[in-house]
Amino acid sequence: MHSAAANFIDLDVLSAGPVVRELSRAFDTYWNSERVYPIDSVATVRLPAAEARQRFDELTGRAGPGIAERPRDVLGATPVAQQLDGGALTLTLATARVLADSPDKVAGVTAATSAQTVTDQTLRVFTAAKEEVNIASPYFIPGERGMAIIRAVGATEENGRITLVTNSLGSTDEPMVYRGYARYRLAMLKAGARASSATSAARSAGFMPRPRRWTARPSSSAR
Repeated sequence: MHSAAANFIDLDVLSAGPVVRELSRAFDTYWNSERVYPIDSVATVRLPAAEARQRFDELTGRAGPGIAERPRDVLGATPVAQQLDGGALTLTLATARVLADSPDKVAGVTAATSAQTVTDQTLRVFTAAKEEVNIASPYFIPGERGMAIIRAVGATEENGRITLVTNSLGSTDEPMVYRGYARYRLAMLKAGARASSATSAARSAGFMPRPRRWTARPSSSAR
């Protein structure tokens, strides 16, 4: 969200290459799942298709950027839209994986299926890291399992083995999630993790994995 009125700030990863096919498969799995309801079956107001499309185009056509973007962000990069318009997109070479929960998770997680959740898969990625773990997530609650990993890796402020970027209370749309994170923040810092918060004053940001890292999900990397 890029708005002067709303307080939610998100960090996204623009991906290209084989990982796009993985993302597409994850999307199709949800789109075609029997757990998904067609919008027509739950919408309270139904419009003819042509009228609905016209209404959609009218609403989105009036939606402009809420605030002007900086010429360069905090990492020195120009806006992505400007790069696309100029035909010269700056990308960082990296190996990437896509982790996604199954749509069947809504039916409940069992002992047999828990190992396939994003949480469990991500924790396995973190425990396999040899040098460092970088996390960028708007909703981060390490829990006791995550804290055990953080304490075990010997992270310090100096070696930067664990770095986290998440939302501050002023830039999140889920204050209850932030409350869950805040319970662990001091313990994480004491365990040697670096933690930074995006503020509501931020205008642009990004998360770019460096070469030789491999991405566990669009918001995490480990090597």
